[in-house]
Amino acid sequence: SARRFWHLPLFHKLAAAVASLGFVFLPLAFVVPRPHEVQITDRNSFSHADGPLRYLIHAVDLSDPSKTREYENEYAFYLGKLNPQGLKASLREGHFYRLWVVGIRWNYLPTMYPNIISAVEIDKDGSEIEAARFAPVPSGEEPAGQ
Repeated sequence: SARRFWHLPLFHKLAAAVASLGFVFLPLAFVVPRPHEVQITDRNSFSHADGPLRYLIHAVDLSDPSKTREYENEYAFYLGKLNPQGLKASLREGHFYRLWVVGIRWNYLPTMYPNIISAVEIDKDGSEIEAARFAPVPSGEEPAGQ
């Protein structure tokens, strides 16, 4: 099939490439989560410019601080996300996170935003923060390692 594809006219090759993009790779962007390492700047924004009211989360990309990102926080039953409000409550402004997102940012009608599936708190270098650092210390004892 590769040999047959090589001998097709240019228009047929372009049509095959566009069809592959539209029917295979674009739907995968809504099913396969990918990581974004960001710093949350605002988790209570609203958008209602082109339709229903949406709650947005604004962030700054850690690899390029001049790049801002916007996310939605919606249900995603097919990926096991059942509690979007719990996820939003766990995000804190000014903290760094590795967000696992699906979807794409589309600026044209209809406007679309990536959906956050899960979030893991990280430090500025991208290393995950251990859960033990947040464990409460019993009264009268000093934390381990001090």
